[in-house]
Amino acid sequence: MKKMVVTLMVLVMLFSLQSFAKDSKITNERFVLGAMSLCALNETLQGKETLDVFVLGDADVAEELKIFLDQRVGFIRLNSIKQGVELPKVKPDVLLVCDENQCKTAIDYCRENKVFSITNVSQLCLKGLSSAIVAKSPGRLQNKYSMTSVYAKINKEALFAEGMVFHPQVMDVAKPVEDNKYEKDLVMVQLY
Repeated sequence: MKKMVVTLMVLVMLFSLQSFAKDSKITNERFVLGAMSLCALNETLQGKETLDVFVLGDADVAEELKIFLDQRVGFIRLNSIKQGVELPKVKPDVLLVCDENQCKTAIDYCRENKVFSITNVSQLCLKGLSSAIVAKSPGRLQNKYSMTSVYAKINKEALFAEGMVFHPQVMDVAKPVEDNKYEKDLVMVQLY
């Protein structure tokens, strides 16, 4: 009887660990690092001399981003970081969308103004923002030091609508997202 209970507990733990492979809430630090990594992989942005970023809706993300100010992001220098609860009047190069309520207006703004959109809310990428930074917990733990990995979820249709292009190698290693409705347009790339 005791063996059966132990076996049952082990099986329950194993199955719960397998269902662990879904999006997790990402910290501001990891979101900002992932966002800057995506900017470094964006060929369109890398053709500029400087990079201007606007954070929509989260002052803490903007504060965390300041560690990159005047630093190189790929080949370009992060020139300015601004934050607000409304879309900016002066067009930035990158819009970090941290307010779900402004998703629709942010999508329209980015497409009209050719601004690269990045969000920390995975579902907003499905709605039309070009990319989301997500933490993924593995279905099976690879090693004791790495519980989660950071991925970029990329909506290829939205990326095109914003006038952005990634280095070809990025799309070569991209894997389709396991959602049959979006399998051609939505891909994921592990950042770190």
